[in-house]
Amino acid sequence: MAQTTATSSLVPFRPASSVPRQHWGLEALHGRLVELSGVGNTAALTITAGLIYEAQENDEPVAWVTHRDSLFFPPDFDARGIDLAALPIIRVPAVFHSLKATDILLRSGAFGLIVVDIGANIDIRLPIQTRLAGLARHHHTAVVLITEKKTAAATAGSLVSVRVESHSQRVEFDRYTCTIEAIKDKRVGPGWSHSEEHCGPLGLS
Repeated sequence: MAQTTATSSLVPFRPASSVPRQHWGLEALHGRLVELSGVGNTAALTITAGLIYEAQENDEPVAWVTHRDSLFFPPDFDARGIDLAALPIIRVPAVFHSLKATDILLRSGAFGLIVVDIGANIDIRLPIQTRLAGLARHHHTAVVLITEKKTAAATAGSLVSVRVESHSQRVEFDRYTCTIEAIKDKRVGPGWSHSEEHCGPLGLS
């Protein structure tokens, strides 16, 4: 999830195809633990940027939790229309601290969306999952865990409600199709997909 990833945060946004709102979107994800995974040409940050933009458009506070070696590229998010001044970023030494910070943020009940960049090879212990899932439901907060893993890898935890895998494909010189595919969805079942078209930012595409 480093800020130099070429196609990880692209602007502007235009849906290429859509899925019913009960599948994807902030309203569909409220109160749930969501895992957004991918490796290589992942579209994880692009897809996440869309959720942040949606939340801010609906006056729902958003927080971003990450470890000290990873962060999105702020100018891309700014160009996407995201208000960076209204996006608190919590940077911690390690993944364990990320989960503790998420717990504290959830307990405040102040956020509609919390994004947690937890990287690769993470298996969240069941007591932590239970606490985060319960707090997300109680406060009607969408918690999006960004992970780096292949399709066959296990989900971050059994209490993850939705797991989608993201990838991007260049269709023109500076245009990309960013797609998520549902590997797990406890409400409506896996198998659905959602795609968006984006233009790559100058200097990164």
